[in-house]
Amino acid sequence: MKEIKAISNQKKRSWTWKYFEDVDIIKEKTSNKGKPLKRCKVIDLNGNKCGTLYINDGSTGNAINKVAYLQLLYIVQSPAFCRYISELDPDFIMPDEKGIKKVIYGAYNFILPTLIEKLKVNAKSVSIIGQGYIESLKEILKEWNLYDKVFTITTDNTANIKRAIANIKNISWQRFSAYTIQLIVEKVLVPAKVLIVQVKQLIEFFMRPK
Repeated sequence: MKEIKAISNQKKRSWTWKYFEDVDIIKEKTSNKGKPLKRCKVIDLNGNKCGTLYINDGSTGNAINKVAYLQLLYIVQSPAFCRYISELDPDFIMPDEKGIKKVIYGAYNFILPTLIEKLKVNAKSVSIIGQGYIESLKEILKEWNLYDKVFTITTDNTANIKRAIANIKNISWQRFSAYTIQLIVEKVLVPAKVLIVQVKQLIEFFMRPK
């Protein structure tokens, strides 16, 4: 007797359709000559659902390309990106996530002892006091031949800098008023911080590419 094989009428369902949802063509008043439609539900980089309609006729080629290139791009995991790199350089082997972590870990262990040793040799503790500022300012003024031309210096309100300039003959210290105003404005805006964040989010939303 000949062996009889059971034949199933159910077609194998493509993996792509899990990224699509059914469309009620009557409710949504969408028509494509009576053919069933699917809507893409992949979320794009802006956080919006794609919404592109496809005819559910069994052909999934265009749908596969849509899903492959619309999903968020993971450099070391995306099959589409790996194929792209292979087209650019067939000999290049794309490292996996574990490989990249291993390279970073190895580089860290290599550079850490070198950096510590360099800091031991080159790093020096220097305390900058008022006298140090005076000497540095005098050297700069003499180097640029400005000692007889400068009559006032404007800085922030730091006490040691103010004291240093006050001890230089024939040169007066000028308060940097904008710095003080900035501090005042920052304190005033503290109660409005939540509102400012909301406004920034609203601006970013309208600036997103549609």
